[in-house]
Amino acid sequence: CLPLEGIGYDVGYRFVERCTRDRARLPDALEVIKFICKEFWTQLFHKNVDKLQTNHRGVYVLQDFNFRILQRISGTDAESTR
Repeated sequence: CLPLEGIGYDVGYRFVERCTRDRARLPDALEVIKFICKEFWTQLFHKNVDKLQTNHRGVYVLQDFNFRILQRISGTDAESTR
């Protein structure tokens, strides 16, 4: 039995494979990030990435200010005061 992280990795890997099977190999990291922001994120979450930042040394940060998956985990202020 795989731990939860392993299951998530496997599902993500298969989803990316399915999304990219009919396209040419992406040549560099910037093209991969563009693909993730414009196509992959949109297919997976039905919305665009809200913000993309880089330190110009190969580190990219994608931000989604309304990430639906985590909304149910984190409580609102009204819920936390109960």
